[in-house]
Amino acid sequence: MFKFFTAPVLALSIAVTGMTTAPVQADNGEMARIIAGFTALAIIGAAIHDSQNKSSKTKKKYVHKPQVHHQTRPIPKKHITSSRKVVPSSCLRNLKTKNGVRRGFGQGCLQRNYKYSSSLPHFCKTTVRSKGKLRTIFSAQCLRNQGYRMSRL
Repeated sequence: MFKFFTAPVLALSIAVTGMTTAPVQADNGEMARIIAGFTALAIIGAAIHDSQNKSSKTKKKYVHKPQVHHQTRPIPKKHITSSRKVVPSSCLRNLKTKNGVRRGFGQGCLQRNYKYSSSLPHFCKTTVRSKGKLRTIFSAQCLRNQGYRMSRL
């Protein structure tokens, strides 16, 4: 309700203050300009008032629609094993020693059948005496702990 009165009252007060400061000696031309100014202010005030009323009447009401979430099953990741970490199972040896059976991959076999044999962990390399001979093997348990797996036949 105060918006309706604010614009015209403000315009009228500005116009009146400008007229009262000057002495009243207006001729017909000056009076016509003053009346034209009042008319222009009234038209501008009415336009502002109409635009405010139209915008308040045409406001859209937004209704919140909940989002529908479609649950999808996660795509199972295939267990990808690098060929670099797959040791040929044909090189696995069970060597009998005086302390029991030791399982490991023979060094010579790995050098012939596994192209990454030079990159195997050096701390898995062990020398074992079996049947009177010293043999160099890579411990199967140690390689497994380092992430290496055996290939399937």
